[in-house]
Amino acid sequence: MNLFDTTVGKVIKTAIYIGVSAVVTYVIKVIADLNWGEFAALQPLVNTVLVFIKNYLDKSVPNKP
Repeated sequence: MNLFDTTVGKVIKTAIYIGVSAVVTYVIKVIADLNWGEFAALQPLVNTVLVFIKNYLDKSVPNKP
């Protein structure tokens, strides 16, 4: 049984995703020296890129155009 197929595993996976998203966005904010308004605007873009990468690497998602 795979841990990430259970409810607890899915919650852990979601928490990891949210944490990675927050860290990546914060690093971009620090590097680009953005204010908090621009920082908030980056969050959807970062999440979109992370979901794209996750789906691209997921073998169960068809990756053909």
